[in-house]
Amino acid sequence: MQPATAHLNRPAFQHPVNRSGELWSSIHELCDLLRICVPQDLRDDHSRFQHVRFKAGQTVHLNNDALSDLFLVNCGFLKSSMTDDLDKELVLSFPMKGDLIGIDSIHRQHHQSQTVALSDCDIILIPYSSLQDLCKKSEQFGHAILQIMSRELVRERYMLGVQRSLSAEAKVGRFLCMMGERYAQLGYSARRFNLRMSRNEIANYLGVAIETVSRILSVFHRLGVITVNQREIVIIDADFLSDLVKLPSSRDCIPKQAVLKSPLMSSRKMPFSMHQPQPELMLS
Repeated sequence: MQPATAHLNRPAFQHPVNRSGELWSSIHELCDLLRICVPQDLRDDHSRFQHVRFKAGQTVHLNNDALSDLFLVNCGFLKSSMTDDLDKELVLSFPMKGDLIGIDSIHRQHHQSQTVALSDCDIILIPYSSLQDLCKKSEQFGHAILQIMSRELVRERYMLGVQRSLSAEAKVGRFLCMMGERYAQLGYSARRFNLRMSRNEIANYLGVAIETVSRILSVFHRLGVITVNQREIVIIDADFLSDLVKLPSSRDCIPKQAVLKSPLMSSRKMPFSMHQPQPELMLS
């Protein structure tokens, strides 16, 4: 049995034909994906939640779409963003398995951002009306949903603090550690993983230039802190990446020579000559 498949230019849930898919999830499967316990008063609940499949590049929801469903990522990687007053995209997050998308729409009853699939994805639609009914039926479930929303808010505020207070090197280092932690929560390696987003999207998310991201990753590679092989990242020295918060803050990137002469960088043994070509970060 296959989940419904989205059309290219419109969110899948807007197409009635896609509602006929045969893949549905129970409240037990929903709670497992959200990493919460199934409340005792919902163990006999027979609610079912539709799956919809999106291909890379397809839109899950658009800015200003009316609130109808929240979206739970069953598998795949996505990008949530908004547009500022100058019509410039601002990347807000990279949702992955277990993340609940669309909670920013509850306040004004329409979405404040848009979400696009970065890879093929399987998304579970949670009608907002059904979510409200479940919260009324189970106080424990309602409390767990509030905790999930709070978790997302804490994560976003943390990234705002990262963008304002850390050096560019520390931003990139913290981003790699954060991605490793997210993969570890899903049962994968925290030190070897693929980056599904482009370098432009990473730079936008961190508030630095594209060239800065490539340059810093190249320096990390040369120092033996990480290895870069196209989209694959291998973290060799996670402690070093975490300690980068000790570097002084900068608006963009500390000059390469200053980085290499800092106490943190100088403690590393240079694996090869400064004049050797730096490896390219193959993120399109």
